[in-house]
Amino acid sequence: MNHTKSTPRFKTSPRHGLRMRDRRNAWRRICDYIKVTGEGREEQASSAVDSKVVVVINFNDSHGQRQQIIVARRNLLRPREILEELMDKGFNVPPGRRREELLCRYLRTATGTTQYTLVYRTGWINQRCYLRPDGEFLGERASHIIYRPANSPSLSPKSNGGSLKEWIEEVATPARHSKLLMMFISVSFGTLLLHRLHVESFLLHTFSKRSSVGKSLAELTAQSVHCEARRNLLHHWDSTKANRQELAAEHCDRLLVFDETGHLVGDLKNAAATVQETAFTITAEVGRLRSAVWTRDHKTCTWRTIGVSSGEKPIAQIVDEANRQRLQGDQVRLLDIPACSDKARYGVFDSLPQGVTSSKRLATQIERACRRHFGHPAREFVTQMVAARGLTRRCRQWMRTFYLKATVSKNGWERRFAERFALAYAAGQLAIEWEIVPWSEQELLDAVMTTYAAARSVVRLAEGREKSTDEIVADIRIHLRDRSRIHDLTSTARHKGGPTVEDADGFIKKDEHGVYYVVKPAALERWVGKNVNLASLGRQLLDRGYLITEKRSRGVSTKQVQIPGIAERRRYYCISRQLVLDGRRSSRPPASPKQSSN
Repeated sequence: MNHTKSTPRFKTSPRHGLRMRDRRNAWRRICDYIKVTGEGREEQASSAVDSKVVVVINFNDSHGQRQQIIVARRNLLRPREILEELMDKGFNVPPGRRREELLCRYLRTATGTTQYTLVYRTGWINQRCYLRPDGEFLGERASHIIYRPANSPSLSPKSNGGSLKEWIEEVATPARHSKLLMMFISVSFGTLLLHRLHVESFLLHTFSKRSSVGKSLAELTAQSVHCEARRNLLHHWDSTKANRQELAAEHCDRLLVFDETGHLVGDLKNAAATVQETAFTITAEVGRLRSAVWTRDHKTCTWRTIGVSSGEKPIAQIVDEANRQRLQGDQVRLLDIPACSDKARYGVFDSLPQGVTSSKRLATQIERACRRHFGHPAREFVTQMVAARGLTRRCRQWMRTFYLKATVSKNGWERRFAERFALAYAAGQLAIEWEIVPWSEQELLDAVMTTYAAARSVVRLAEGREKSTDEIVADIRIHLRDRSRIHDLTSTARHKGGPTVEDADGFIKKDEHGVYYVVKPAALERWVGKNVNLASLGRQLLDRGYLITEKRSRGVSTKQVQIPGIAERRRYYCISRQLVLDGRRSSRPPASPKQSSN
C-alpha cells in the first residue's frame, strides 16, 4: 500500500502517450501524449499579485505535430472548456466519460517544473534578446520565454522580404536625394534605441497642402526598415482609442505608422482632440482601455514606440482651427515637419539621380522596392546592437554632437524637442557605421538638421501667430542684440570673423540718421514668423517711431540702402536704435518706494 502511494499515478511520454497505473500496478493508456510542462506569469505585470498564473500544456495533435496551449489555472476547474480548446488545436480527446475524467484529473493535479515568462509584445526582452512579430528571437534568446501575440484584427505585415543588399540599392541609395526620407529612415532605426537611451515615445507628423509630393512615400520607406511596406498596411487615424493603444503595444520597439489625418471622422474639434489625446497616450507608454482581443489574457498594455503620420495640414493648424490650445508639452509629443516647401520642384526630393527625369517615376521605383525588400535592415541593426560594446556611451556622444551642431540651448523644453532629432542622428550614425545605409555622415547631419530647423520653425510660426506686437518687438530686439548675425558697417576692427555681407541678417549703419540697424526683409520674416504680416507690422513700427523711412514715401516701411559689397541698392527695414534702448529701459528694476517719493 505504501509502495502504491509513493509511485506516480500518471506517466506521459511522446511514445506511449498519457498513462495511468491501475489497481494491478499496470500502466494503462488514457490518450495521446499530453503534458503539463510548467506554469507561467505575465512579463509586463507590475507585481506577482497582479499577475495571474497560467498553465502551459504541450501535446501532440492528430498528425503527430507538437502543439501548445496556455490556460489560466482557474480554468482547470472547468474541464469542458479545456477539452474544447484541445480539440480546436487538433488533440484527439479520448472517447468515453471515464477517460475524459482521468485526463481532466491529470491536468488539474499535475505540476510542471518549468517556470515560464509570457510575453505579449514584441521588442527587447533584455539587452541581448529582441523578439520580432513573427516570433523570431534575435540575439541571445532568453530561456523559457513564450510569445503570445494578441489576435489583432488588423492586417499583419510580413517581417522579411527580399534582401538587405537590394534594400540598400533600391531604397536607401535613392533616399539620399531626400532629406525627409533620410530622416524618416533614421527615425525608424531610432525605435530600436529607445530602451537603451531612455528616450520617451513620440510622434512625427509630416504635412504638405500639395498632394502627391511624397508624404506617404516617406512613411513607406521608414516602415520597410522593419516589415512589409504597402499603403494598405498603413494604419489610419480613424480608429478607436482602445485600438490605437493596442496598435502601440503591438509595435513596441518598432515604428507605428498612421497614414492620413484626413481620415479622421467628425468635426474639427473631434479631430483636434483625437490627435492630442493620441500624442499624450503614446508618450505615456501605458494603456487603460483594451478591447476583448486583449482583456481575455492581458493584464497590462505597455509599449515603447515612435509614431509617424502624414496629412495636408500641420497638427498646429488642426488644433488652431478647432480653437483648442496646444500646450508646449503637446508640441514635443507630436512634432510637425513640413514635407517640402510650397514651391519645391521635386516634392520631397531635393534632387534627382542621374538618368532619372521625373520625381514621380523615382517615387514609384522606391515604393515598388519597399514592397519587395523589407525587414532585413532592422534585423541587421539588432544583430549589430547585440554584438556591440559601449553602444549607449557612443550614442549619447553623437546626440551631444547634434546639440552642438544645431546650437540647441540648454532650456529643458528645447532639449526635449531636439532630443527626438538627436536620437535619429545617433541611429543614422550606427546605420552608416554598420553599412546598412550608404550615406555619408555629412549627408545625415544635413538631413537631420534641416528637418529639425523646419520642425522648429513650425513651432515658431504658431507662436508668432499668437504673439502680441509687444512680444514681436521683443523678439526683434533679441535678434538685433545678437551680433553673430549682424554685420557692423561702422567698424572694421571689432567684429572680425562675423557674417559676410551676403550671409548676414542685417547691418549696423551710421549716416545722417545716426546709428541704426538695416535688416533684410527675409531675415525679419524669419525672426517674427511667416504668419505675421510684414506690411501690418511695418505700420505698427512706424507708429511707434521705430522705423527710418524715405522722406518722399513716409507710408512705405522699407528704405533703399546701398550696402558696401552689394552692387545694387536694395530695400531694407531700417530700424532705429531706439527700439533696443527702450528694451534696456524696460528691463531696469523699478525704483524703490523711498526713491520714488523723493
